[in-house]
Amino acid sequence: MTSEKKKLDELMAELRQHRDELRVQMHLAKQEAKEEWGEVEKKFDMLERKFSAAKNEAGDAAGDVFAAARLLGEEVGSAFKRIRNRLS
Repeated sequence: MTSEKKKLDELMAELRQHRDELRVQMHLAKQEAKEEWGEVEKKFDMLERKFSAAKNEAGDAAGDVFAAARLLGEEVGSAFKRIRNRLS
């Protein structure tokens, strides 16, 4: 085999290995995103319940519920961004 053919074979073998490794990493990243999505869905449902409760509350208690809902909303928003980045 000529030197050029050997180099090309080596390059192709290396590229195949990288492709296979990346394929596994992408699969794992998607699985992690799915798992995180499930957790975020639970938090989003909790956020909706807290927001609904806060709208019906009066006085100081409503402020506490709104503050907790705001923090949870920020956490959910950050999680959505992480998931989106993983899938990009």
